[in-house]
Amino acid sequence: MTGGRLTALTADDLDAAAALLEKRHARHRAYLPMLADIHARNVVEHAWIEASGSLAARDSDGQVRGYLLWHLRETETWGRFVWVDRADHASDDPEVTRDLYARAAQAWVDDGIVKHAIVVPAVAEDLHPWERLGFARMQVSALQQLLGDDRPPDPRVRPAGPDEIETAVRPFAAVIWEHQAASPTFTGLTTPTWDELRADWLETLAEDGIIHLVAEEDGQAVGHALVYPADDELGWPTCTARLAVVAVLPDHRGRGIGRALTEAALAAAHEAGHTHVETDWRITNLLASRTWPAMGFRPAFHRLWRVVGTG
Repeated sequence: MTGGRLTALTADDLDAAAALLEKRHARHRAYLPMLADIHARNVVEHAWIEASGSLAARDSDGQVRGYLLWHLRETETWGRFVWVDRADHASDDPEVTRDLYARAAQAWVDDGIVKHAIVVPAVAEDLHPWERLGFARMQVSALQQLLGDDRPPDPRVRPAGPDEIETAVRPFAAVIWEHQAASPTFTGLTTPTWDELRADWLETLAEDGIIHLVAEEDGQAVGHALVYPADDELGWPTCTARLAVVAVLPDHRGRGIGRALTEAALAAAHEAGHTHVETDWRITNLLASRTWPAMGFRPAFHRLWRVVGTG
């Protein structure tokens, strides 16, 4: 960034940062028109207040050309890492983006934080500078519009009652965990015990707006699906549902059960008043990465991941 400088983002810079985010979001909506409009100024201010640190790239006249916010986090699985969320970055030049990361990342690495994650719109223009910094695509968040479905319901799928946790949840509770721990996803996550999973499911099923379906063959539960209201995320329309779970026992795959569960879940979400539905998957999950695009989901954001110091 010839003639420019990198300094902390200040309250006086928030209007300029919001204008950059607004421009990025307009580009994103041109690619994916179903995304909702945003109040960029409010979004950037909230992100700035919550951030662990910030940088602004300024040209020789002091104008903000780009900004980067980040959060320092720690989990049992990842240890210490840096998280850059959807609204935490925007610039008007890919080289500005790369300069911002280069300056921020040095301090992170000096502090021993070598794992870096960033959520980026699924637009080539926005992904390219990060990929040229060594980031790889790890996770997809995808969206589709619900238009209703006149097809007759599949007789194998029915709503599951709250008292059916042993028959409509337990047989499938570990399926996704085990699938994603296997090749080529290799999450490294240990499958929780049934007692742990049961506690989580009981809490989930007690919430408002839950849609839980089970699929049966010959009187046996062979799969289930879970939908609930989505969190308020940048770009998601107001009435968005989250397709959180679709799991089918391995021996019963290839019979259209997963598709039947998904179609029933989307129809139920539409009937409940949702206009859109979102889901996500690991890039390396072959089954999910083939199924969800075929079911109408369009990538909206990618979580990118980089581990430095590995040569």
